Amino acid sequence: MVNRAGFSLAEVIVAMTLVSIGMLAVAATGLMAAFSFTRAEMRERALQDAETILDSLAALRSNANGARNAHGAHITWTSGDSLSAVVVRITWPDREPAELIARR
Repeated sequence: MVNRAGFSLAEVIVAMTLVSIGMLAVAATGLMAAFSFTRAEMRERALQDAETILDSLAALRSNANGARNAHGAHITWTSGDSLSAVVVRITWPDREPAELIARR
């Protein structure tokens, strides 16, 4: 029997399978990170829009109500003569709504 150095075919196939699974896991992690980053960026932009609306209504002491869709979110605002505050509500399709309140 001749003693040869090296790997058998079965060892090479197992090693290639493990490396392939590892590379697929790394690729999936990268895709999930990119998706999460995009969603976070859209939420940040919607919050900036809501803050702008809130600041404008509070500064002008406007008694306006309204709604707007921005960056994947639905933004509504409420104020009036009987309210002591301006309330801006942000609703995302996949998350709990958030409220921003400015006292007058």
